[in-house]
Amino acid sequence: MSPLYESIVQKVDSLSQAEQLQLISRLTERVGGKAPSGNTTSVFSPPGETEEALETLEQLRKSPSLVMLGDGPAHFRTMLAIMHQSGASGNLVHDAHIAALCVEHGVSEFYTMDREFARFPARKITRPF
Repeated sequence: MSPLYESIVQKVDSLSQAEQLQLISRLTERVGGKAPSGNTTSVFSPPGETEEALETLEQLRKSPSLVMLGDGPAHFRTMLAIMHQSGASGNLVHDAHIAALCVEHGVSEFYTMDREFARFPARKITRPF
């Protein structure tokens, strides 16, 4: 890895988890940009109403088999490594965050319609539709 990357990782490691999360938020805002052209597939056509979507999410949250994944102590370092390896920036920073959660929690298969996830290492991507 490059000396610049290593120095950034050292600096990030010195930050508290709250400071790391603030940094993620600021970086995401700064790099912005348009969504890649591969992200235009809609599962629901036309898209549902907001209230309907929120009801569906609430039903999912109540499922006894649901496991919510959260950031672990190495999350930011893992995310930086994934971003570095994949070249993720702009809107893909959030995808890198999700990929890092999968790495941390040992998720080996990821179901998504978003083709951009194929850029992240060590995940089996399954398109459910």
